[in-house]
Amino acid sequence: MSNHNSSQMEIPKTSFKPDLFSINENPDSPFVHRFETKRNKYIYDANSMQILRVEPIVWNIISDIGIMNKDEIISKYSDLHSEIELLKAYNDIRDFQQNGLFLSQRPEHIFMPLTEEYIENELSTNRQQLILNVTDKCNFGCSYCQFNGSYRVDQSHSEQRSMSWEVAQKAIDSYLASIKNSKLRSISFYGGEPLLNFELIQKCVEYTPGQDIRYALTTNGSMLEGPIADYLASNNFLITVSLDGPKEIHDRYRRFKDGSPSWDKVIKNIYHYLEIQQRSNDNIGGMVLSCVMAPPLDVNCLDEYFHSFLQNHNVQIRTSSVNKMGTHFPQQPLYGLDVIKKKFSHNLQNGLINENPSDPKFTFQLALFDKPWIGFHKRFNLRTLCKPKSGDGHWCFPKCCCPTSTCVPGVRRTFVSVDGDYWPCERVLNTDYLKIGDIEHGFNITKIRQLLADWVTMSSEQCRDCWCLPLCGVGCWSKVCAEKADQAEKLSACMNEQNAKHQLLIKYSTVLENNPHALDYMKNITVM
Repeated sequence: MSNHNSSQMEIPKTSFKPDLFSINENPDSPFVHRFETKRNKYIYDANSMQILRVEPIVWNIISDIGIMNKDEIISKYSDLHSEIELLKAYNDIRDFQQNGLFLSQRPEHIFMPLTEEYIENELSTNRQQLILNVTDKCNFGCSYCQFNGSYRVDQSHSEQRSMSWEVAQKAIDSYLASIKNSKLRSISFYGGEPLLNFELIQKCVEYTPGQDIRYALTTNGSMLEGPIADYLASNNFLITVSLDGPKEIHDRYRRFKDGSPSWDKVIKNIYHYLEIQQRSNDNIGGMVLSCVMAPPLDVNCLDEYFHSFLQNHNVQIRTSSVNKMGTHFPQQPLYGLDVIKKKFSHNLQNGLINENPSDPKFTFQLALFDKPWIGFHKRFNLRTLCKPKSGDGHWCFPKCCCPTSTCVPGVRRTFVSVDGDYWPCERVLNTDYLKIGDIEHGFNITKIRQLLADWVTMSSEQCRDCWCLPLCGVGCWSKVCAEKADQAEKLSACMNEQNAKHQLLIKYSTVLENNPHALDYMKNITVM
């Protein structure tokens, strides 16, 4: 048996059905997940987070350890292996358990119990990012926007509402009071189109000098010009601009309110802003292009477009899909993803990305597929967050654990509406169910605790027995909640996540079988 930190891309032709929940339901069985590549059989050990290459006999019997005794296992598998082989494999597994592998330990609690005192302390000392929705006004009418009436929950923008200075000041004062000992300080401006309330953004920046705050802004790009562009660049803003690709793709859904296309204006402003940044030697903000992949769409067009664009411009690319929670926007397929996956697999496996990860021809591929690979490859960094050593020095689940993607609402992000209401983040729909306070009364700690309790009610049984718990990406309310928490949506998201992680294990291990150094380019990447 051996272990490694590796990966693959071609899904092997096999009749093996992923274990998913089934192997973990018995609390006495090893907390593991089996998978196989074309070459080898593997076991992912949930407690140690190690990938272990094993012989077929160990792979076969591991799920019966702790459930059957030695004689029952020998009897069950006598048609496949000899008694001597089975006895040796059984004893080997027991020896490994003595050394901290294949343990059966599961967490007893998922994210609970959290006291109101704990939640209040987190919110008063450990908040990370303040997001101010400085205006509901927008000069665009994007078809897929959650504020354009295409969602079951009415989130339509008002043409009248913008945040006042009084609301912004109170929100900032509360945030600054909670980050006195924090090194991570960030204020972001959101909309609507936030540059329609540029005067307020200026006031906020001028109100917080010397606070070591990183400023960010998400914009449709139509107003990123002239004095506004100069001011943002001179104050080192990180600018995220929505650009869905070339003109014919971008202009399908991203149009001005009067229906006229927006690409020509946006791309001109992007080029102009990048020129300003290049002239500013001390600018550390940068630009991110946010591409919403809205169907019907051949993703290969985006790969070609951004490859060409990035040959002359140093920007980051971020991709997303239309939020399906509560929307009437048509859910159609994205074509060409398999082709891009094969390119990504080939480039990883042959070490091409490792040789030059900043090469523009890889940028869009990395934006699409890189994040889960990084998260898994750097998974041991998470052990200090959720996996203390047991008394005998072995890594194992603590009594209370949670997916690292699940937050205490308001701590990682505090989203403030134009009226001064608090929400967990900018991604969730603004329903009464998810409102967590306001600038006048502060955070509603009882409500936040109830939200977490609802999450646990939806999740505890599945999460406790889920082998990918510390690697889970399902933890955000935006993925499982429209008007209220939806257990059916949560279970569906869980199954999709487990299947995705299962395929990632196969791909990851296959890549490292072929090239042990394929992922060395991730060495200096930090995950939090």
